[in-house]
Amino acid sequence: MPPPRRPQAPGSAGSLQSQQPQRVFEIPACARHHLSPQRRREADRTELETANAAYRIVARIGEGSFGTTYLARIECAKRLSRLQAHEDMPLSPTSVKDQRQLLALMQGSSVVVKEIKTATGDSREAEAAALNSKTLEIHGRTLESMDIVKSIAHIQHCDHPFIARLLDSQYALTTHDTPFEVYEYYAVGDAMRLLRYISVDTEETNSKHREATFLQASSLYLALQVAEALAYLHESGFIHFDLKMDNVFVDEFGDAKLGDFGLAKPCRLGRKMENPYYYWGSRCDPGTFMSVRWVPPEQLDESGGSVDHSADWFGLGALLFNMLYGRLPFDEHKRQALAAAPAGGEDPQLTKRRYLRLWRAAPRPKVEERPKLNQRTKNLLYNLLAFEPAARLGSGGCGEVFARLHALCADLGLRWFDALGSGGGGGPDIDRMRRMLRRGEVPRPYRIKLQQKRA
Repeated sequence: MPPPRRPQAPGSAGSLQSQQPQRVFEIPACARHHLSPQRRREADRTELETANAAYRIVARIGEGSFGTTYLARIECAKRLSRLQAHEDMPLSPTSVKDQRQLLALMQGSSVVVKEIKTATGDSREAEAAALNSKTLEIHGRTLESMDIVKSIAHIQHCDHPFIARLLDSQYALTTHDTPFEVYEYYAVGDAMRLLRYISVDTEETNSKHREATFLQASSLYLALQVAEALAYLHESGFIHFDLKMDNVFVDEFGDAKLGDFGLAKPCRLGRKMENPYYYWGSRCDPGTFMSVRWVPPEQLDESGGSVDHSADWFGLGALLFNMLYGRLPFDEHKRQALAAAPAGGEDPQLTKRRYLRLWRAAPRPKVEERPKLNQRTKNLLYNLLAFEPAARLGSGGCGEVFARLHALCADLGLRWFDALGSGGGGGPDIDRMRRMLRRGEVPRPYRIKLQQKRA
C-alpha cells in the first residue's frame, strides 16, 4: 500500500510556503450522501451487488459517452465479513494480497459507481459503428477495454498514489445485465473544480504578480503528480490517450489522481503503434472536430499514421495550459478556420484541413498577458505542445519532462527539491525526485477544507 499521507512541513526559507501562510480553500464536497428525496429519486437503480460487496446508489453524479456515474455507499463488505467469520484461519498469500481491496471496501464508505455503456461485437465493429455517428464518440467500451482498465488501475496490484484506483467491478453475466465499475470517491471532484476556486481567489487580490506565482505553483504541484502517474503508466506499457481536466481528480488532501482509462491502449515504452482513434474519419462537424484540443495533431491527421507515448505528454501540456489560462490551447486556429469558410458553407474536410494547416504554420499557442506567467512556464508549454512528435518534450522519455519541471520549480522560488542532489550528467536526480513525489514529501501550496453540509 502507498504510505499514509503525512502532515506536510512548511517550505524552507525563501520558498513560496515561507513567504506567506498556506492558502486555505473551503470547497463543498462534489457530492454528498445527505441529499433531498428528489435527488435520491434521480438514481435509476438503488442497489448493485458483486461477490465482494453490496452498494446502495445515493445520487447520480453525471453522464458521459461511456455511461452513467453515481455516488454510492457500501452497504455490506461481504468478503471482509466472510474472513471475519473465519478469523482463526491463517491468511493465505492470496488473502494477504487482497488486503488493499478489503480495507477499501469497508461498510459505510463512499464510492463512485460507473455503469458502462458497452458496444456490441468486437472492437473493430464498435469503432466502425461509432464512425457513422455525428459525434466524436469514435470508440466504445468493450471487454478488451475493461480488461485494460483492470490491469492498470485495480487496487489489488496498483498502489500508485496518483492513479484513481478501481476497487471492484461486475461485468455483464447475461445480455440483459449492465456492467459497472467501482472507484474510489474523491470529494473535491476534478482538477477544473479546484482550479476554479484558485482562479477566483487570484482575481480578487491586488498583488497580480504574487498571485500569478501562486497559480503557477498550484498548477505545477498537480502537473508534477500527473507527470509521475503518466511515467508509471508508460513504464507499465500503456498510453492513456485521453488526458484532460475531466479525467484528473483531486482527493480531500488536494492531490491529483489520474483516472478514466477507457481509451488506454497497450504499447511498450519506446515503441510506436497505429493510431487507434481515427478522429478524422468521424462524421462530426468541423467545430466539434476542432474542440478536442487535448489530442495531438498526429491523431487528428487525415493520414492516420502512428502514435507513441509523446501523445500523453502533449496531453499534459494541454492540461497545464488549461489550468493556467482557463481554456484549451489553439482556440485561435479554430476561430480562423471557421471564419475563412465561405458564407454558403463548404465541404467539412476542407475546413478541417485548413485548421491543421493553420496549426502547423503557427505551432505555438497564443497566450494572454494575464495571468503574467514566468517565461520558463511558457517555454514548458510550448515544448510539451510541439506539433511534431519527435520535437515534443517527453519524446525522449519522462526524464526530460521532470528535469524541466525541476528547473521551473527553482525559477518560481519553490524549494520543493532542494535536497535532491545531482543525478547522472550533472542534472537533477530524477529517480529520487519521483520517489519524493510518490512519498508525499513535496509540500502542498494550499490546504483544502471540505464543507460537509446537509442538503
